Amino acid sequence: DAGDLFTKRRVAVRFENAIPELHARQERSRKSLDEVLATLGPPQSGDRVVNFFPRFFRHYAGPQAGKPFRLEPWQERYVREFWRRDKRGRRIYTFGLLAVPKGNGKTALAVGLGTNELMDRHVGEVPQVYGLAGARKQASFGQEFVKRSIDHTELGNFLRKSGSTIT
Repeated sequence: DAGDLFTKRRVAVRFENAIPELHARQERSRKSLDEVLATLGPPQSGDRVVNFFPRFFRHYAGPQAGKPFRLEPWQERYVREFWRRDKRGRRIYTFGLLAVPKGNGKTALAVGLGTNELMDRHVGEVPQVYGLAGARKQASFGQEFVKRSIDHTELGNFLRKSGSTIT
């Protein structure tokens, strides 16, 4: 009926006109990267890195699927030790080596640490983070982990994916 069609068209036009205002509201309420990172802990601290994982990553398979990605206790100890500072505030370590058996979460840890470095920039630095793996399948696992996080968490507000590149 013509009246019903007119009503549907009027609703559609109202909706279409409301979209720019909804986008503007969303932009105004979105926190900047610096504001979000500040909630995770002091800059360049182990706390900030440990808290980065559940804020920006989720489990995508298994019994934990959909839950925040929290580091295992051994992973958290490694991160906190690696980001430890001396009395003058300088990092103690500049190089880290991690060797654990297959299937214990090295890839997710490495991907998360690389993503953290990409996002938690030091003033004047533009980091380049490379992901390397001994097998193509392992490399694709790490890349998919980040891509899913960009699609399903607020990581997508700050990073973009283009083919095999994350910017």
